[in-house]
Amino acid sequence: MLTGSYDYSLVFISLLVAILASYTALDLAGRVASSQGRGALLWIGGGALAMGIGIWSMHFIGMLAFSLPIPLGYDLPLTLLSLVIAVLVSGFALWLVSQPEQPLWQLAGGALAMGAGKNGYSFFEQSMNTNARNHLQLLHDLRQALDAQEFVLHYQPKFAAGAARRAIGAEALLRWQHPRRGLLMPDEFIALAEKTGLIIPIGNWVLDEACRQMSRWYAEGRHDWRVAVNLSALQFCHVGLIDSVRAALERHALPANCLTLEITETTAMQDADTSLSILRQLAEMGVDLSIDDFGTGYSSLLYLKRLPANELKIDRGFVRDLERDSDDAAIISAIVALGQALDLRIVAEGVETESQQAFLTGLGCDSLQGFLFGKPLPAEQFMSRAAALA
Repeated sequence: MLTGSYDYSLVFISLLVAILASYTALDLAGRVASSQGRGALLWIGGGALAMGIGIWSMHFIGMLAFSLPIPLGYDLPLTLLSLVIAVLVSGFALWLVSQPEQPLWQLAGGALAMGAGKNGYSFFEQSMNTNARNHLQLLHDLRQALDAQEFVLHYQPKFAAGAARRAIGAEALLRWQHPRRGLLMPDEFIALAEKTGLIIPIGNWVLDEACRQMSRWYAEGRHDWRVAVNLSALQFCHVGLIDSVRAALERHALPANCLTLEITETTAMQDADTSLSILRQLAEMGVDLSIDDFGTGYSSLLYLKRLPANELKIDRGFVRDLERDSDDAAIISAIVALGQALDLRIVAEGVETESQQAFLTGLGCDSLQGFLFGKPLPAEQFMSRAAALA
């Protein structure tokens, strides 16, 4: 039991020092948590010394308040030992505060999510936190990109098959001019946009911008051109698709048959009855419809003949190995024959060599697209390139 005279002034001083020590602890903890590398170690060292002295001083003044014996002056080693202990405990506390905010079970879950799967194990690595932060930063930037007008369209030319190269339009391809990372390709952000639903406003912008550009080409006399726009699965099923297409066409006074909407074979067959309803509404507007990546999905020929499509687009995977793989040549021949039987235009993408062009033209493809004819370029450069190739 503590005995001795009770000094209210010293108790007040003791309380004041405790408050200051607590404030110092919170402030330094925040600085440590936001510091990086060697800076964090400096804050831990300096913070530990300041907090340790503050805690030791509070203990010292508390002893005075209760008129207890004070070791200072007659037992220096004990005094220094108590000070060192206070500093070490403070440093350990600050180090704990500076660690990741996620609890251990969350870090373990993150390691397992990136691990070998069932019946396996993984160790947590700091890079997992880094990847998560990069993911969140990309999402934050993606949300602002539309308002900041950071998206651009590049156009890849489409040419009529045959000896005389005649440009018949282009495919509009999305790019992101990121303020820090430069020009980003779709595979770096489209999956995130689809996962978060941002693909809907982004897709509407692509549709509107492509129609705006096509209306300029149309006004310049290119009445036989079409601009092709890819629709994601989420955008294709969105309730506002029909209204968005109609609004874009009306806004830019563009004839509907100058716009080609491309949907993948997989998307078209995912819910065939719903797809059929949507495609019929688009066809009634006069929009040109293309089944993209044909040959990679599991089409039902019964549904395929009912779809109001105008075009089949052969997947580039078949074209790439055309010269070395006789199976690919046979598949392309079958697709061309099927398309001709259904009175559909046949487009081959991914054409990179003269021999591929000759083979596909000989099979009866109507139009070709690929690096042989030009890489995707901004509208101004695209026109110069198309004129040079024509």
